[in-house]
Amino acid sequence: MAHMVPHYSDGPFVTYEDEQGDEYHCPKGLEPPGSEATRAPRGWYWRLSAPGYMDCTDWMGPERTLTDAKRALLREYEVHPDTGDELPDDYVDTPGPICGAIGCSCWSREECAENIAKENPVDE
Repeated sequence: MAHMVPHYSDGPFVTYEDEQGDEYHCPKGLEPPGSEATRAPRGWYWRLSAPGYMDCTDWMGPERTLTDAKRALLREYEVHPDTGDELPDDYVDTPGPICGAIGCSCWSREECAENIAKENPVDE
């Protein structure tokens, strides 16, 4: 299991600025006390978090769909968007490279072919 695992949320989110003027997003109600938060654009937000620890990345987004959020996390951190694990050497940069399914979690041609075989057994 990866130390940092992906988390996704479709809000509601707020945007706030820190003392240096840097802008951040967070779920509504979790903004720092005293900050002037404004409603963030709707969409899917994402980050990596370490279960059982306080470590996490900043919330990023918004993205239009959950699939877009997973692709954005993948591009930003180069980890598997479902598990946070390192990507295999035969990683293919499009979901469902063989089956073409939207949101397919197959990340290698071999895994995708295995999943297709499981879903479509051949009658002997």
